[in-house]
Amino acid sequence: MFTVNHFAILALAGTSIAAPALKERKAWGGPWQAWGQGGRQGHGAPPSATLTVWDITTDYVTVTGDAPQATSTAPAETPSVSTTESSAPEEYAWSTAWTSYWTETETPTVSSASSSSASATSTGSSYLDIANKWRSAGGLPEFAESSTLVANALKTAQDSGGELIHELNTGTLAQVLAPGNADNFESVYVGGWLCEIPTLTGLDGICTTEAEGWDHSDGETGHADILTSTSYTNIGCALAEGIWACDLN
Repeated sequence: MFTVNHFAILALAGTSIAAPALKERKAWGGPWQAWGQGGRQGHGAPPSATLTVWDITTDYVTVTGDAPQATSTAPAETPSVSTTESSAPEEYAWSTAWTSYWTETETPTVSSASSSSASATSTGSSYLDIANKWRSAGGLPEFAESSTLVANALKTAQDSGGELIHELNTGTLAQVLAPGNADNFESVYVGGWLCEIPTLTGLDGICTTEAEGWDHSDGETGHADILTSTSYTNIGCALAEGIWACDLN
């Protein structure tokens, strides 16, 4: 909170003293919002950031009148003093003025160190090599890697707290998650995801061994459907908090 202290002013005629004063400020609050002072209007998720905006202007207090004249025979008379002040509107003077802005989740920047550690596997192959090996085995076009999708996947994994919690950031159209570590991406990709549909072209019975340890008893096929779809041409995968995440578009 901005606090303005009171000042005792003693000045000669014509002197102006400047003090800060808060002024009302209105701004557009973002998508689905209206012009006005105060918070976001309408529907949608809560804004990810709130910005408090202060407009500090200067109020001038002008002191007019004659200064007292000293004499040897009588004390000086008190001069006639009047004040004028250019103040903010009464209801906003000395009060906060704030505006909420809608901000989209920004795509995080991924360092080369983070990318390499997220991509490493026990075989020395990157996640992209593994994904494209099985795309080719299924007669499907290979994925291209997207740095935006890698960043989105990494953010999801980092935010997960070790749980399978989806988080679709800007640029992502589909996402698959599974628990894992730096050494088992192929097991995750094949045994955990593709083996939801063990009859897929290119698997050739491998799921009898690759699916060991993975539970497909619920009949879920969504992960395999996404990874074998020709609707998605770009991929980005990352590992954090014991979660493998792959984002696609």
